[in-house]
Amino acid sequence: MSTRSQSGGAATVHLLTTLGVHLGHAGTYDYQRRGNRITGYTHLQQFRPISNINVGLLSQQAGLTLEETLSIAGKFASMFSSNADPRQPYGLDPLTLHYIKRGYEIGESGLYDRPPGQ
Repeated sequence: MSTRSQSGGAATVHLLTTLGVHLGHAGTYDYQRRGNRITGYTHLQQFRPISNINVGLLSQQAGLTLEETLSIAGKFASMFSSNADPRQPYGLDPLTLHYIKRGYEIGESGLYDRPPGQ
């Protein structure tokens, strides 16, 4: 993971844990699922686009490259998502890939940069 790999294993574990808590199934910014792994999820398909936009946006804001973002998302999907597609780039369903990239682009646009002096 670019320069983060030089920080050691603890930093990587922290990063992946934080991403999981916020972007994983029923995480803070996963609006397409309510519930949890133990009791089950209620799937709200209409929120799929924004949930995947959030993956790209939060990852970009956390300093990940687009390549790192898509790689992590693909690995997560291969382990936990029913719509993972190993034939596609990064193992991501084409719509999922599209929305993650769009979220990343929104982050790059500067829309969420902090105002000067803050």
